[in-house]
Amino acid sequence: SGGFFINYLIQATFMGSGFQLIHLSERLWWCCRKVAALCTKDSTAVTVNLWPFYWGYYYAYILAVFSITLVFSAAVPLISIAGLVYFGIKYLTDKYDIMVLSPPEFDTHGNFSKRVAHYPLFSLIMFD
Repeated sequence: SGGFFINYLIQATFMGSGFQLIHLSERLWWCCRKVAALCTKDSTAVTVNLWPFYWGYYYAYILAVFSITLVFSAAVPLISIAGLVYFGIKYLTDKYDIMVLSPPEFDTHGNFSKRVAHYPLFSLIMFD
């Protein structure tokens, strides 16, 4: 089970982050909208903001990977290294997506971090 999760982390690191940077489905949808706008002479159909950053999905996914990495790190220490590489590349990928591709839609005034800070602590307590 430890080897499976190491393979999963490596694939999620390189393939998942790579596909997240490519945004294949969003780019295909944008190209279809662009062709439709050219056919109808409607310039408002193609907007500058191509796709949003899905906070809920990515936060839940990262939290699940963090929990499993933390739990398996006692039995298989190599998972810690794979988790470090995963979180490093995921940080850079998400930073690019948030800062460049999707402008901020709303401001939480710091409430988001206060609400979700206890979830990683729960994973740490479960590790004990």
